[in-house]
Amino acid sequence: MKTSSLLKPRESLGKLVKQVLPALPSLQVEHLEVTPEGLLIRASSTQAANVCPLCGSSTTRVHSRYERTFQDLPWGNLRVRLRVRVRRFFCLNPACGRRVFTERMAPLAKPHARRTLRLCEALLKIAWAEGGEAGERQSKAQGMPVCAATLLSLLRQAGEADPPTPRVLGVDDWGFAATHPTGTLLVDLERHRPVDVLLGSDDRVLAQWLGSHPGVEIICRDRGASYARGASKGAPHARQVLDRWHLLKNVGEVLQRAVAQYVDVLGQADQEVKMSLPKPNVPRPSEGKSDGKPRKPPRRKPATPRPQRAWQLNMFHHVHELAAASAILLTTSGKCSTCTNKPSANICTWSTLLITGIVLWAPRWSRIGSILRRGGHRGLS
Repeated sequence: MKTSSLLKPRESLGKLVKQVLPALPSLQVEHLEVTPEGLLIRASSTQAANVCPLCGSSTTRVHSRYERTFQDLPWGNLRVRLRVRVRRFFCLNPACGRRVFTERMAPLAKPHARRTLRLCEALLKIAWAEGGEAGERQSKAQGMPVCAATLLSLLRQAGEADPPTPRVLGVDDWGFAATHPTGTLLVDLERHRPVDVLLGSDDRVLAQWLGSHPGVEIICRDRGASYARGASKGAPHARQVLDRWHLLKNVGEVLQRAVAQYVDVLGQADQEVKMSLPKPNVPRPSEGKSDGKPRKPPRRKPATPRPQRAWQLNMFHHVHELAAASAILLTTSGKCSTCTNKPSANICTWSTLLITGIVLWAPRWSRIGSILRRGGHRGLS
């Protein structure tokens, strides 16, 4: 429990700094610098002895000294950096494989870390709440600028916290893939969140999980015999109930089987009900007219074609007329009424074909020209 302390204006600056720094009794503040980058606090460690992290033996023999820089929580609009002078120690245990080790500052930061523990916790909360890109913007606004990749790296290092053992556990099977055996999905039905995924759907897997997670009071499962045996072995005092989906499915199947036995009776009853009901008096459309003649559909005038459509229709009929004329000329074996010799008849026939081709391709050439002018690349339809 933290205790409140009163600082007077005549108190030294070191006491004020120690109040806002992480609780580390062996940390002595030397001086404080205000730089354009923020606030720099220089301190040194005053631990008389330290413990080897490999063998656990205590030692007081100092090997050398060096400085470590940590980034801490901001003070208002100022970024705070801690530059701490720490030591290296000799390990005096001859059986230990490490001769020199660095001084540990567990309440302040982890080994090889560049941020204090409380700064990492604050960034981790932002990363869990906002994610990468949004967390980067939020941390920058709060005076703790980091990139999105750093926030995601902190999330990966921290890992997901182990969820508490659910009181009401939902158990059901599901398939990973078509060629893979089914697994078991465990869901906390009170928090509506998945708890775990088990590789297997037999009673042994479920009983093993329930044995290692005591505290389940209600198990909601399907009618599978393997899950019933696993729940009885792993949590014998838990109450087993059927989930709503399987309950409704079972009720539907029972009703379907019961009604299927009386399909003929139900069909006959339906016909009797339809015959007993009075027929509705629906007025016919012809009853509204006095002469009783059926109403003729309204005559609509054909829509006047647009100029472009009229030109297309005209060209269509003209081209077919020319095509028919060229077919007649071809069937006369190249003879023409106005041409007496064979060379003249051939010239007349090929001229007619050339004129017909030009007329047939005239609309397409005009469209090709318009496409080339627009710079398009669509094909002709």
